[in-house]
Parts: sequence; structure tokens; C-alpha cells
Amino acid sequence: TGLTAAGLARLFGWAAAALGSKGPFIFVGSICFFAIPALALLVGFDGWGYWLVILYLLQGCGRAVYESTGKGVFADFFPGEKSEGAFANVMMQA
Repeated sequence: TGLTAAGLARLFGWAAAALGSKGPFIFVGSICFFAIPALALLVGFDGWGYWLVILYLLQGCGRAVYESTGKGVFADFFPGEKSEGAFANVMMQA
């Protein structure tokens, strides 16, 4: 999860700067977080074996978006003096 998040955070950061928008990457992270319980409820995990690594990759992708792109959106939305309170609120909720 951590290694996937580190690699994808770098990739998503570069791609968001090239694209000029963070929105598509927030969407990708949301879909990844949604897919984890959806797979559990719809498919179940009986007999998945090594395919369970998909769940770890989805978690890593979602974490990459949360740790990099998501915090970048907060920094853009709450500039200057407002950022301290905004990030404190984010940490309290997480």
C-alpha cells in the first residue's frame, strides 16, 4: 500500500500539473476507495488467493490521491493564513 501510494502520488502530481486540474485524480481516488467495499459486497473474497493484492493496490491508489492531490486541493482552496486551520481540520477528521 505504501509503495503504491508513493509511486502513484508522484505520477498523479506530475499528471495534475501537466493537465492543469486535480479533479480527475480526485475522482480516480474516490473510485478506488469505493471499489474496495463494492468488491467485498458484490464478489466476496472466497478463493481470491493472490488476487487479494488488487485490494492493496486500490488502497494505495486512493491513499496516493488523499496524501498528495487531496491536500493540494485544500492548499489551493485555503491559501495563506487560512491553511493552518484547514489542515488542522483535515487531520482531526482523518
